[in-house]
Amino acid sequence: MLFNSLLESVPDTIVINDPYTFKHMKWNNAALRVTGYSDEEFATLDPVGSFFDEADSKLVQAAVDQGMREGQTLVAADMIIKDGRRIPMEFTGSLASDAEGNPLYFFAIGRDVTERKQAEEALRASEEKYRDLVEKVSDVIYSVDNDGLVTYVNPAVEALIGFPPERIIGQEFTQFVHPEDLGRMQKNLGSLLSGNVPGSAEYRVLTTTGEARWIHVTSQPIWDGDQITGLQGVLSDITVRKRMEEQHEQEAMIAERERLARRLHDAITQTLFSASVIAESTPRIMDNNPELGKRNLEQLAIMLRGALAEMRTMLIELRPQELVGKSLNELMRTLVDGNQVRIGCPVDLVIDGQGNLPEKVTIVFYRIAQEAINNIIKYAEADEVRVNIAYEDGGVQMMVKDNGRGFDLTKTSTGQFGLKIMAERMDQIEG
Repeated sequence: MLFNSLLESVPDTIVINDPYTFKHMKWNNAALRVTGYSDEEFATLDPVGSFFDEADSKLVQAAVDQGMREGQTLVAADMIIKDGRRIPMEFTGSLASDAEGNPLYFFAIGRDVTERKQAEEALRASEEKYRDLVEKVSDVIYSVDNDGLVTYVNPAVEALIGFPPERIIGQEFTQFVHPEDLGRMQKNLGSLLSGNVPGSAEYRVLTTTGEARWIHVTSQPIWDGDQITGLQGVLSDITVRKRMEEQHEQEAMIAERERLARRLHDAITQTLFSASVIAESTPRIMDNNPELGKRNLEQLAIMLRGALAEMRTMLIELRPQELVGKSLNELMRTLVDGNQVRIGCPVDLVIDGQGNLPEKVTIVFYRIAQEAINNIIKYAEADEVRVNIAYEDGGVQMMVKDNGRGFDLTKTSTGQFGLKIMAERMDQIEG
């Protein structure tokens, strides 16, 4: 209910896409209002090809690919709506994934930046000529001097933080910034005043009532000859977007907790229950059948080792920082030991040699092996699994092999996302 309310309250276009097929899953009324399409029409449209010309399609597709690899992306492009008009838009994309790196959805927010572009052009060309436009836009237009004192801010600032422009001009804007974001903002301001342009940034500001609101800031130096005399830029209120992202993160966290709870019940709890039964019965049979008692104790040791390894693997999933500082050999032993029970058959781990790998390479290899083993568990129906790690010529090779039912590489589609994730992870380390 809260999610739907937020979805429809924001004026920006919001579209949630399937990360595998990239088809539209859900969209708000703003997406229909801006594009001019009906619900039925919108559902059939290509998210990229239907809204952009050839040049912008390539730009947007590249941004989507970046978002799928890195989790976030930002792109500006002209969107072509139903009646043929072009609207300048700024799109923010976020990929939500579970702890194992499996995508849940691709979340895209589009903002009509027509007013912002006009306002920025107005500031560059002539502040006086376009002052009326600047005074009426919904985004906050500002300028500060070299000391960080506000020299101009338009009336939109009052809707953002509750103070009128005259209360802010002549003051340091940093006094309205959330304490946790203040250091980062001051660092970026120093960089801008030195002539560097670090790009846009997002901060929290505190309103007159103490509420924290999120802003997206785009700034650039003001040059007088070869001297920087101050900064100017645009502040956009992105609070609703941030709250929706937090809501999605909370939902993903709950889903992950439920997944781990099921895994805890299906694997560790069942194993410990069986171990407790063996532990209780073994003392009673030791005198009459020592051989059976010995086998029970051996089985008990195996089950407890498996439960311990499974717990260690789950702790790594809950706390990814546990991957840092460990060798590939250590991580692979933990991964294999922790999945023995889930796979349902022995896993043969063979490590040939040893190597000192960069941390990024180590984590990528671990995540690829984790993805492969998870797919073996879910789909392969295997009774033999083998993992080979071989160090040679300053490099390392890994093979994960099983004797399960397999699949036809020539018939895979976007639904087989695991292979794409593996390939993209290897691309990150030039593997």
